[in-house]
Amino acid sequence: MLTAAHCAANLNNEPPDVVRFGDLNLYNATDDQFAQQYKIAEILRHPEHRFSAKYHDIALIKLEQRVTLNETVAPASLWSEEELRFEAAGSGRLGRQSQTPTLLKVSLKPVERDRCDQFYRVGDRGLREGLQDYQLCAGDVKMDTCPGDSGGRLQVKLLHNAKVTPFVVAVTSFGSACGQSTPGVYTKVSKYAPWIRSVIAAHETDAEGGKIFAWITLNIE
Repeated sequence: MLTAAHCAANLNNEPPDVVRFGDLNLYNATDDQFAQQYKIAEILRHPEHRFSAKYHDIALIKLEQRVTLNETVAPASLWSEEELRFEAAGSGRLGRQSQTPTLLKVSLKPVERDRCDQFYRVGDRGLREGLQDYQLCAGDVKMDTCPGDSGGRLQVKLLHNAKVTPFVVAVTSFGSACGQSTPGVYTKVSKYAPWIRSVIAAHETDAEGGKIFAWITLNIE
């Protein structure tokens, strides 16, 4: 499973122990027909990630069992071309309101680096060297990702092999003021394709679903 590295521990330095798929509302059982929950076997953070900084914010989660693919759970392909308008999904806060129980999505567009640098400057907390080329800025005047959305995918949906296919562009990393026309920052997945390949290769010989990763396909080019 692809996620942000800073999601590997909460504020009490405790790692998550389960992953849930195919559940659009975490607070009731009305949509649990296709929901799946699996125990986490291992969290594999990028080796250069540090919790004190906002760089290399990407991780893979190895699950104890194989994920069952169905109409609500499917692998996604990796997007490596120029950025288009995106969709971001999550169950985070709605502005200053409490966290939503329902999985929502917003439409965002890429923000030029010069403009994004005005919000995230060199020397800011966790950004000693400023934003890097493996980080992508995206936003909208009225919509944004918020606390609770971290690790979620920034994606594009395109017609591929005669069907609409989600392509993962980046994972949600961090932001400033939520929902106030301030762009958020995302970790570009394509920049980490070699690392993703190496992690999958190192674990694909494991027994009992050792090569199960969700939200990303193995046909990385």
